[in-house]
Amino acid sequence: DLWPGIDLTYTAGVDHLKYAFTVRPGADPSQIRIACRGASALRIDGDGALVVSTPLGPLSDSRPESFQKTDGVRTAVESAFVLADVSPAGALSFGFRVGAYDAERALLIDPTVVVYGGYIGGAAQPSQRVTTAAPT
Repeated sequence: DLWPGIDLTYTAGVDHLKYAFTVRPGADPSQIRIACRGASALRIDGDGALVVSTPLGPLSDSRPESFQKTDGVRTAVESAFVLADVSPAGALSFGFRVGAYDAERALLIDPTVVVYGGYIGGAAQPSQRVTTAAPT
C-alpha cells in the first residue's frame, strides 16, 4: 500500500536494483509518482526509456513492460513512462500511463532498472554509492 491498492517490490541483482508495481483490482495506476531527488533533468527517449540526468552521469530505465496474468498466461498491457509535475519536495518526477486492461485483475508494471550501483573511493577500500529514485 505505497499508494492505495498499489504495492512496490524491489529485487537486487549484482549491479542493479529492479522494481515493480503491483496494482491490485480497482486501484488506479495513475497514482504512482516517483521523485528523482538530485536529478537535473528527466526525459523519455525514442525507445520509450526514461533517462535521468544527474551530476554523476545519466541513469536509464528501459520502457516498462506491463502485464496481467489469467490462468497463468501473461497478457501484455501497453504502458509508458510519463513525466509528471515537480514533487512537493521540489524534485523532478515521473509516473506511468497504461493502456486498456481488466481492472478486475491485478496489473504488474515492470520497469527494468532505475537504480545503479557504482564504486567510488580509493583502490584499497572502495565504498559503494547508490543513486536512487524515490516515491513521491
